[in-house]
Amino acid sequence: MKRLFVAVNLPPEIKDKIAKGLQLFQKGLPMARFIPPENWHITLVFLGYQDEESEKRIRAAVKEIADRNRPERIAIHGLQYGPHGSAPRMIWAVGEGKQLGNIKNDLEDGLEKREVSFEREGRPLRIHITVARFKNPVPLKSLPSLNIPIHETFYANGIDVIESRLQRTGAVYTVLEQYELRK
Repeated sequence: MKRLFVAVNLPPEIKDKIAKGLQLFQKGLPMARFIPPENWHITLVFLGYQDEESEKRIRAAVKEIADRNRPERIAIHGLQYGPHGSAPRMIWAVGEGKQLGNIKNDLEDGLEKREVSFEREGRPLRIHITVARFKNPVPLKSLPSLNIPIHETFYANGIDVIESRLQRTGAVYTVLEQYELRK
């Protein structure tokens, strides 16, 4: 069994620019564990543990959706603590992409059609990239402002099926297959 999810990976140059923005306040957040940039992604669907047969159906669904959709423009427009509330557990780079939510919904429909067992989120996609985690929730009022100018745009050119292996040092991600969005 593999722990799987479907995501959009970020181009290296976008990861570099976000990382430079993060450097401005990393020292002021000693309680945060910063995620290595190679693990940054936009999750579309978390699938949990799947057997080999389900993985084949997942790959077929992702290929079908990738073949039907064009590259999507994604705009990253800043950092915020998340989830919303008085004691966040993460730091996110946040953004928007008009059609990525539709791609996510199509993907969930395709997975259900192929009888893949997963839990549908039931809420609209909020584009975010987890760049840091707190071991325990931290009171928002004790955290510094994240008013850092990060304004980057890129095209999501593909959708990836990714395996997540949990380890003491954090998750290790392996891209199992990349599916290019139709040009």
